[in-house]
Amino acid sequence: MNAMLAPFVREELHLSAAAFGKIDAVYAVGAIVGGFFVVRLANRFGRRRVLLLGLGIAAACLLAFSVCRGQVAAFAIYAGLGASFQSSVIAFSTAQRATDSAYQGRVSASFNAINGLAGLVVYVVVAASAGHYLYRQLYLAPASAFALLIPVVLLASRQRRINPFLTPASSASMPASSLSASSN
Repeated sequence: MNAMLAPFVREELHLSAAAFGKIDAVYAVGAIVGGFFVVRLANRFGRRRVLLLGLGIAAACLLAFSVCRGQVAAFAIYAGLGASFQSSVIAFSTAQRATDSAYQGRVSASFNAINGLAGLVVYVVVAASAGHYLYRQLYLAPASAFALLIPVVLLASRQRRINPFLTPASSASMPASSLSASSN
């Protein structure tokens, strides 16, 4: 998302480079604050709920940012975006818990590849749209993608193989090795 931030701040919000730096920094503050709470919230309310909430907040923040008009609103929205992205920890840890230990490296590599590919797509789209002033519309695409992930997570998390890993920690103490043995 940060690849789209500089042209958006300059062309749409008509703010300075200093404002860009502050908005980018507040994303990090949101991510740090979100990082303190995401695991606690997941243990209390369940990983599924926190993951869905994170996706919903990310979609709402991206949608709100696409219509944002000022620096104060941009600060608040980007802090929320940073906090919401911490729910990706839940997705990653759930995938690891559901995977046999022999394949943990592949899980990590897959998440890194998907993240890298998404970043590359953003950079290519931003570069291709330079000068066309589509910056507000560029935030609608990831907002839509996050919103579409909500039913995907809901459906996938209802699978018997995945559901135990998305319930609160007290009731999901089954190790990954026992899952793979029971599913064969």
